[in-house]
Amino acid sequence: MSSPGPLAGLILSAGYSSRMGTLKAALPIGDVTVLERAVRLLSGVCDPVVAVLGHRMEELAPLARSSGAAVVENPRYHTGMFSSIQAGVGALADLPVRGLVMLPVDVPLVRPCTVRSLVASYRGQDALVPAFKGKRGHPPVISRGRFGEILAFQGQGGLRSLMDLWEVEELPVLDRHVLMDMDSPEDYRRVLDRLPYMDVPDREECLELLRIMGTPTGVVEHSLKVAEVGLRIGRVLADAGYELDVEAIRSGCLLHDLAKGGRDHEAEGGRILSEMGFTRLGEMVASHRDLPEGASMEAQVLYLADKSVMSTRLVALEERMEAMEARFAGDPPALEAARRRIRRAMGVRALVEEAAGGALLEVIRGG
Repeated sequence: MSSPGPLAGLILSAGYSSRMGTLKAALPIGDVTVLERAVRLLSGVCDPVVAVLGHRMEELAPLARSSGAAVVENPRYHTGMFSSIQAGVGALADLPVRGLVMLPVDVPLVRPCTVRSLVASYRGQDALVPAFKGKRGHPPVISRGRFGEILAFQGQGGLRSLMDLWEVEELPVLDRHVLMDMDSPEDYRRVLDRLPYMDVPDREECLELLRIMGTPTGVVEHSLKVAEVGLRIGRVLADAGYELDVEAIRSGCLLHDLAKGGRDHEAEGGRILSEMGFTRLGEMVASHRDLPEGASMEAQVLYLADKSVMSTRLVALEERMEAMEARFAGDPPALEAARRRIRRAMGVRALVEEAAGGALLEVIRGG
């Protein structure tokens, strides 16, 4: 049974940054510094948020405070990260918190939905750790019931050796960034390269989300085929000068049947993705059955790709229409709705064929 009270946020930012060659907490990432990004990430769901500082504290303290974090000094930062954990836990021990969410400042791209999921899923375990594809990452949630052990510990191995003795539960997440730290200039460049794509999960993340959701194998296979088709169409349009996000097309196609099996699965899938922070994908997925007027080009490509695949087989829209005619022969309103959807797909097909200078099936097959 979890203790009452909020979870605190604990940011560890006291080290030398020796491998980076410069103070990594003060490096720019988007329109903020790395430290400010960490504070903002935890501030929405943790109270209070504490930043443990040491090396060049006078430079980082104003950044932390202006972002809303309290500052705790670790005078023993030269002894390693565990001393910062102890300093932070010591500052939180007398506060009415039920535990803490601990984020090293050099893990800068953790998604907000990951932190929200950790906080919502925490039930008083010794520790709850996010895991991407079975690998544990950051930030863990640690129970206040273990604060005393942390403060008293003087052995080797730091927090990891303590956690080996605890009840640690893994929370599967779609977020590969729980494993992505930033110790060197090469790591920093990799983080900056990834930053523009944070609103779209990549292929591995999409497949992991489907696994977490328990999506049936047949639906996953269909989605993989739709993604293959959508990518070919998207690349043809991009080559013809259309402005679109090919990665968003791939992800939307992979996740369009995320909630398949439930009522209004397209709306439910869109809601799930939007709540996770993937707003564009949510809009695409919500409209993949009935494409609204004014839909984005990415949504139109998803719509056409989905209508061009039955199970895992590529089909012409005319064949799809024949199947609908047979299926809804005794239901005139449903039949008219199906005809309307296919006509809408044919309109998108005409646009693609004009851009490609060839028939859609030839485009999809790489002709």
